[in-house]
Amino acid sequence: MGSESMVVGSLVYAVYLGLFLKSAKRYPLVILSLMIGFLFFLIRFLFLTSPATFEAYRINLSLEQTLPTLKFYALRILGIKEGAVFSLATLFILAAVATAFFRVSRKFVEEKPLIYLAVATLILGLFPFVLIPFHASAHYMAMSVWGFCLIIAWGLTALKKLGLILLLFLLAAYLFNNLTIYENPWIISRSRLAKTYISNLQNNNLENGTNIVFTDNFLSSSKDAYIALGTGKAIDWFFRGKNYKVCFSGFETCEVNNSYVPFR
Repeated sequence: MGSESMVVGSLVYAVYLGLFLKSAKRYPLVILSLMIGFLFFLIRFLFLTSPATFEAYRINLSLEQTLPTLKFYALRILGIKEGAVFSLATLFILAAVATAFFRVSRKFVEEKPLIYLAVATLILGLFPFVLIPFHASAHYMAMSVWGFCLIIAWGLTALKKLGLILLLFLLAAYLFNNLTIYENPWIISRSRLAKTYISNLQNNNLENGTNIVFTDNFLSSSKDAYIALGTGKAIDWFFRGKNYKVCFSGFETCEVNNSYVPFR
């Protein structure tokens, strides 16, 4: 769902223009930025998103689901790994972050536009992902992390030598966390699933124009294969010129006879 960030990106840019541009062109440019975001939103969701994707990435507005998802993303933005809220690495992270935020708060009046921009980016970057609780993954938080990093960078820079020491602690803590959470996110498991399917097709060296049917099997369901393979676009990309025809039995009526069925 990375391309959905374009919608939020236009909102962030509108905030930036409103805060930093002082000329008479500010408001027309803000309106233009919002219109571009809205237009992209319509095109992306009305014409470039399949019904199966809407079904898989279903919006949920209940607090029962949204609050745990918000907690998940808040911890990921901070760089705190799942299940390690009380670890030593987490204490280093929280100490550095609290110090940076305290420093920023003391200079709030001087740097209001920058702080407003950072906070707006952090909050806007949560959407729409915080409303999709069943597909939470930290890699969706690129924009929120950028806003968070603006605040931390400004706060630590103002601390000079102490800021450098805290930055080194942060780097050590984040490096430790990254090395120990790589296997956890579902995005990794789906990437491996895609690799397994692609490798299977490469090893079988199918003829041009072969019909490939993805059914439920011991490896995955047809729905999982559909998502992992980017609705089938991954097949087109890896096997350009082969003209393979792809069908997913979970969503379509597929002719299994005279077709290649991986892991049948």
